[in-house]
Amino acid sequence: MLKKLELSERQVRKNKLQPALIFELIKSTVDTLKANRMASHLCEIANVSTYGYYNHLNSRDTRQSKEEHDLKPKEVIVKAIKYKNKPKGSRQVKMIVENVFGIIMNRKCIQRIMRKYGVKCKVRKANPYRRMMKATREHTVVPNKLNREFKQEVAGKALLTV
Repeated sequence: MLKKLELSERQVRKNKLQPALIFELIKSTVDTLKANRMASHLCEIANVSTYGYYNHLNSRDTRQSKEEHDLKPKEVIVKAIKYKNKPKGSRQVKMIVENVFGIIMNRKCIQRIMRKYGVKCKVRKANPYRRMMKATREHTVVPNKLNREFKQEVAGKALLTV
């Protein structure tokens, strides 16, 4: 157990863990050792505030209720993404959720839930023909080198502007 604590403590000191994970680590340590007075010392070692630790413990119920509240919209968002098997971003997902499923949902809420649960849309592939068209430059505008001076001294000089 001490080796696990030392490894996680090293990660905490290097600031590689998020505060929520640090608070859970402190909570598990306090519970296993049954030492409630050690929490402030562990918070000091982890460079987090004791207020933040106790606030995290007290807000566990609200976090759980928000998690349960986000599960139903997640299912609707996944259904909207799978609708007609075409790639969609958050704006199209919002339109499908409103028009097909009849649920009014904010686009930022949709983005937050997608980010939270790792739901990603398919990214559209680049069109290879567009790249070929740019390479051939078939329909590009060329610079004006004649400046409407069509009569030149040398015959056949003003046939092309390239």
